[in-house]
Amino acid sequence: MTHSTAGTFTDTFLFSVDPATQAWISGTAVVGKTYIDGTRLANYGITDITFFSETGGVRTNLETAFTSDGHIEFYPVEGLSAGNYGFTISGNTINGATGGSYAGNLNVTSPVPEPATYAMLGVGIGLLAFTARRKTNNKLG
Repeated sequence: MTHSTAGTFTDTFLFSVDPATQAWISGTAVVGKTYIDGTRLANYGITDITFFSETGGVRTNLETAFTSDGHIEFYPVEGLSAGNYGFTISGNTINGATGGSYAGNLNVTSPVPEPATYAMLGVGIGLLAFTARRKTNNKLG
């Protein structure tokens, strides 16, 4: 995201989680650097990132972890079920004379199945194989 003028900003980004899955979300961001008084410095201060759910046009803030010590990391504390979500990024430019930019990644992962799920899958495939073997006709040979 680029802001061409100095000052405070709030940017909103929207995304959806597929109805067939539950998702765990995490994100990282970096701020752009610019020349300020002959030195290359970060010109952005991201002060908060908050996730929200959106149902019927109503936004409900979610508990969000946000760190900005050296690098920016953010994520909702709980996994997200199917639905519409988003997050807002708030901050300001440090130098009042120029704008700046920031960039980031949002990672969406599905949880790994429990071992019991794999066991049930194995038992099911085994039963199918056993049933198929019992039905073969050795006379046709």
